[in-house]
Amino acid sequence: MNISTQFIEDTVQPFTLKSTINNLSFSWFDAFIVFITIFVFNVCMGIYFNYFTRKQSTTSEYLLGGRTMNVIPVVISLVASHTSANTLLSVPADVYRYGAAYLLGAISTIILTVVTIYVYLPVFFNLGITSVYEYLERRFDSRTRLLASFLSIVSYILYLPIVIYVPSLAFSAATGVNVHFMAASICGLCIFYSAIGGLRAVIWTDAVQFMIAILAVSLICMMGLQSTGGFSVVWRKAIDSKRLDIFDFDMDPTKRDTFWSLAVGLTTQRVATVAISQNCMQKFLAVPTFRQSVLTVIYFGVGTIIIKTITIFLGLLIYAEYSACDPLSAQKITTDNQLVTYFVMDVSKNIPGLPGLFIAGVFSASLSTLSGDLNCLAGIIYEDFIVKLSNEKISDKRATTILQLLVIICGLICTLMVYFVEHMGGLFSLGYSLSGVTTGAILGMFTMGIFYPGFNAKGAFYGGLCGFITIACIIFPAQYYQMLGLLNYVSKPTSTKYCNALNDTFTVTTTPRILSPSTELSFIFRISFYYYCLMGTVITLFFGLVISTATRRNNEKFVDRKLISPLGYTLLQNEIKDCSNISMTKQC
Repeated sequence: MNISTQFIEDTVQPFTLKSTINNLSFSWFDAFIVFITIFVFNVCMGIYFNYFTRKQSTTSEYLLGGRTMNVIPVVISLVASHTSANTLLSVPADVYRYGAAYLLGAISTIILTVVTIYVYLPVFFNLGITSVYEYLERRFDSRTRLLASFLSIVSYILYLPIVIYVPSLAFSAATGVNVHFMAASICGLCIFYSAIGGLRAVIWTDAVQFMIAILAVSLICMMGLQSTGGFSVVWRKAIDSKRLDIFDFDMDPTKRDTFWSLAVGLTTQRVATVAISQNCMQKFLAVPTFRQSVLTVIYFGVGTIIIKTITIFLGLLIYAEYSACDPLSAQKITTDNQLVTYFVMDVSKNIPGLPGLFIAGVFSASLSTLSGDLNCLAGIIYEDFIVKLSNEKISDKRATTILQLLVIICGLICTLMVYFVEHMGGLFSLGYSLSGVTTGAILGMFTMGIFYPGFNAKGAFYGGLCGFITIACIIFPAQYYQMLGLLNYVSKPTSTKYCNALNDTFTVTTTPRILSPSTELSFIFRISFYYYCLMGTVITLFFGLVISTATRRNNEKFVDRKLISPLGYTLLQNEIKDCSNISMTKQC
């Protein structure tokens, strides 16, 4: 050990924060790294883009960066916004507990990339719209647009508290600092640079935060490999524990991780959260040309697969480290949500600053997601509600001010929602479950419009409403049963065989922690959360088709060619017209 390293260790050891994780501590040196890396940097970025760059005086510049962004920073921002703290902490914990079936998500991402490029992106790009929900108004009517916008707002308000809560929980577990105080601090910081900096600040800050997160996770993976004995040991233990048995072709929809739940259910969910997402499409459209938009989607898909694979490998690393002594059973942690934090502090306890760098990476991932979503949420409320309800033209300067205020208000609401999220169980499944409440109905409405001209405004509106209400009546009771412990999934076995040697005060438990799904609950509530979005989409399309067929009139207008996906041009020529032709305007 060199002198400088010894000096740092001697300096930081006496000054530690009280951790809620047994026998591990978080030094003030680590806390200082978090503060400098996250808080100071993000404040400076917000100030720079607000005061030292060209003013974002229009809504297009604020929401789309003036459509002048470069591909690489946009791609990094997109990947970063999908690499939330929930990805870094919940995915490894889920792999540790349930196995690596999430690897099949790579199939979902490939399908998502193809569908986005050939189905949805051409329509949105050619229309040149600021809000994706503007499409629904052009295709159907303003009522359908408002419903989709409302559902999207609900989706963000349900999901963003998870994004805030996860890093707050990690920092609280490491330091003992109140989780609610940390939640307020994270959101306050994000509100500041998102509100005053606009999309440019969000994208460039996301890019830097993403690098911090990747650096932190990479270092932890290397430390984990050294601690466990290398890749061969990790691989062998993963196979022996059946955590790599990922190809389960059982058609039972109540089984949590099967090939079909991930290849079909997860694919639908990702199409809903990327291909028609205001947050993602806002960034896909921030580049000048369609070719650059396509490249953005492709690079985003590749980046997402790489990041997900790294987090899955981290989960296998954690199992290899604790295969003989499960930290939860040994009462070293109180919930699976603390597992990754415990692992990081354990394997890097002799390296000052590394735990702090990892927590900084977790904060960075969370801020990337939160900032992009807050910016997008403000855009939806402004474009689809405030502009619609305003009786007078809103100046660009006033519009920018309104958008900034909306970011602040939405951030405060999401912070308050943290109090509810912390009582709702496992964060991995919770994120997908709450997302499924609205994404299925929204995807159904867009799919009606983009694929088939036979759907009309009534079918789209009431189909979406029926889909939302029906799936909500399934998801919320299922979450309630899970909170009560009445709904569980079978987990992979863990061991406490050698806990006695590691902790003299702990009594060895020889029974592996295996949860069995309840068979007393109704079948509908036991369906895997991966299918929620698919169910919502199918229900919406079904009611939309029935209602459209029942209410369709012979004198309905033709559908503009621009509003239909290129895949539908040759199949539905008789019901599509080019409304850019002046002679066809009346028929459209």
